[in-house]
Amino acid sequence: MTIALINQKVLQANGTISASPYLNPTLQGLIGQARLTASSGYSNYNALQANFQKRLSHGLEFQANYTWAKCMGNSSGFYSTETLTPV
Repeated sequence: MTIALINQKVLQANGTISASPYLNPTLQGLIGQARLTASSGYSNYNALQANFQKRLSHGLEFQANYTWAKCMGNSSGFYSTETLTPV
């Protein structure tokens, strides 16, 4: 997971300082601190849904439903403890 301060000003190669490329420059003075959180994990989701029907004579009917789902992931999620990295 990556956490970055997105309202941090950028030091250019010529020594000048410019506003953050992520925020509107007129709003930067109004925002105290803005962070960007991005998860870099892998996730996999599989699902199956089945419906079985059997109609017999004289209006007799049988119905069965089955749902299966599986989700796996290796991301630590939003609550991970990471250090701030410059953007």
